[in-house]
Amino acid sequence: MNSVNRHAVFKFRLYVARGAMNSVQAIANLGAICRAHLPGRHQIEVVDVFREPKRALTDGIFMTPMLVTVAPLPVRRIVGTLSQTQLVLRALGLEAFAASAPEGGRQPAGHIGWHRRRQAAQAAHAA
Repeated sequence: MNSVNRHAVFKFRLYVARGAMNSVQAIANLGAICRAHLPGRHQIEVVDVFREPKRALTDGIFMTPMLVTVAPLPVRRIVGTLSQTQLVLRALGLEAFAASAPEGGRQPAGHIGWHRRRQAAQAAHAA
């Protein structure tokens, strides 16, 4: 996996459903991740799919909350509350930042990567 330049500015677009608890959690978790791991090097745009439904459809957003990295490339998409910091950092290609995070603390359960667990369960069931 490519490492990301430690000086790159990260531009995120977070698609949310107004007032939904998981969207509120995603906003808070993304802010905390950026403050802790990308201080002064991030921009966050929050898009409410209820206020901008055509934009969400045009951008291919069918689930919320969904985080899209706009920069640096490649574009990455993560669905969920972003509560598992280490997994989010890895999914964004920020393994070096993940390695520097405090160890020992258990991450709260979230549903990032739920599709991977579902695919694994389906594969195990089919075998």
